[in-house]
Amino acid sequence: MEENTRISSSNAVGLITEALREIVPDVGLRVRRTFAFDENDMTPVEFVHSLAASFTNGFNGYNTRGVGYMLVPMTTVFAPMSPGEACAANVLQRRLAFMETCLKYTHQFYREAIARELETAPLRDVDDGAPALVKRISELCLQLLDEEAMREALSLFWEESQHEAATRSRTIHELTSERLVWTVGSDRFSLTERGLGWSKSGQDWFDATHIEGSVHKLRFMPQTQLGAQLAEAARGTKQSPVLTVVG
Repeated sequence: MEENTRISSSNAVGLITEALREIVPDVGLRVRRTFAFDENDMTPVEFVHSLAASFTNGFNGYNTRGVGYMLVPMTTVFAPMSPGEACAANVLQRRLAFMETCLKYTHQFYREAIARELETAPLRDVDDGAPALVKRISELCLQLLDEEAMREALSLFWEESQHEAATRSRTIHELTSERLVWTVGSDRFSLTERGLGWSKSGQDWFDATHIEGSVHKLRFMPQTQLGAQLAEAARGTKQSPVLTVVG
């Protein structure tokens, strides 16, 4: 009983995001800004290829497997960004479509990651500290990587954002220096300094705390500073700058 009282938990979205940052550098802000002002009208897949090629030494060791760079669009979702930076009129519609694409693409991967985690969680003990949990989630994410499938998903979501029905119904409801809100049909998207959020038919679907409309918590033994920070964030207290996405 005493041991169980020491077990803490943190939101799965923040943990998966930290795990992805163990694999690829946090270049999300650069991706969003650069793509929005791209004058070559590249698709997201073409843009990711172009970005990867700009790093002559690769992002890291995983890039040699030809899959690491496909994670880059995911880092855009929770990269801190002022909504005011999305206000350039000449690129706003294009930026909105790009953010919708990255958000749906990332949600699909996070959904698969949490599904795999829930399948294996009953078979193992609680992770010894948050770093161990993040490392294990990183390994799980690597197991889920499928370059061809991810490329197809990214292309599919981009095509959806360019469909006439989407472009015709895309409506901006709020645009300030702190908040950007727009809708496409029954989907509602928002951008704040915490990142992107997606609601479906009035239900929070994917954001800093939800995956497919549900809140998932992952358990660990808070024996390190990172563990303490995650536990603090899980209690709803002020977040550490290092863990800006943990709800």
